[in-house]
Amino acid sequence: QLDEEGNRLVTNTESNGRFHSDWLTMMYSRLKLARTLLMDEGVIFISIDDTEAHNLKKICDEIFSSSNFVADICVVNNLKGRNDKKYIARANERLLMYVKSQSFSEYGLDLSEDVVNDYNEQDEQYGRYRLLELRKRGGPDTRKERPNMFYPFYLNKEDGSLSLSLSDKYDTEVLPFKSNGEEGRWRWGLDTAKLRVNELVGKQVRGTERYNIYQKDFLYKDGVARRVKPKSVMFGADYSTDTATKQYRSLMGKIDFSNPKSQIFLEDLVTYSVAPQNDAIVLDFFAGSSTTAHAVMDVNLRDSGKRKFIMVQFPEVVENDSKTSVEGYQNIAEISKERIRRAGQKILTDNKGNEDIEDLDI
Repeated sequence: QLDEEGNRLVTNTESNGRFHSDWLTMMYSRLKLARTLLMDEGVIFISIDDTEAHNLKKICDEIFSSSNFVADICVVNNLKGRNDKKYIARANERLLMYVKSQSFSEYGLDLSEDVVNDYNEQDEQYGRYRLLELRKRGGPDTRKERPNMFYPFYLNKEDGSLSLSLSDKYDTEVLPFKSNGEEGRWRWGLDTAKLRVNELVGKQVRGTERYNIYQKDFLYKDGVARRVKPKSVMFGADYSTDTATKQYRSLMGKIDFSNPKSQIFLEDLVTYSVAPQNDAIVLDFFAGSSTTAHAVMDVNLRDSGKRKFIMVQFPEVVENDSKTSVEGYQNIAEISKERIRRAGQKILTDNKGNEDIEDLDI
């Protein structure tokens, strides 16, 4: 990187008196450009450590508007913690999420296998479902706090169906009492209950004379499986730096690269953000080893998506005596391009028996 007079720009070391200012100047211009490029329905994720997180939040609030701030997500990527800092063994990094506008609509994540197995009841019309208790648990969960959400249902003991009106068929009153006898409250207000009473079922509490009311939570809606939002703390072995490094080395061998991102972590961000039917472009302007490109291709394989990617990476020179240099790769951009080539070929090889695999854009 050269300045206007052709002078080489040196690394911004922490000993530089303008360390924070230089970093902010570099980021500000890129984020301004990113906002211009981003579609109105778009979203941006920015990984950052604690050193500049507070400064980054300020410039993102200015560029994208504080009203478009979504979350400061904690990504746990080293469960053991790093001991390279004083006082605290750092186990996470931060992920700032902003939308371009309120037009953004998330696609969501697949349910885990364990959660899918919880849908162990069967409805003839709507398929698999699980039961969720209608009585509110935790937070403001008493009649005193939400009096409008304390009202009776009337149960038919023969089939478990419910009504909001007492009759010969529905003759057993059920109220949201807690197990200690305290008056609780329902999760739904009365208007919602009237509209969705057919989704409810009453069951006797084992070993007692009491009844509980449950909502049928269906796995499929309009033929599409239920999807979920990621939580504000994202963690698991698949997100760890160790897993990311193993993924990278299994593909790239001796071509060394420090601290690659977890492929599965980026696959989750792509899956959550972009529906497969959208011809979206995923842009990474700090591409590094191009894990994002690998993730986009893998997600497209899984759900027949048509997402495209653009990777941006300066040809930052690697050290002459490094393993990477010995292997013939002189800068990070060359490594980035080779990762894309190898990832695409591996996907084709591993899935050569799949129908239409040759049509996958790699």
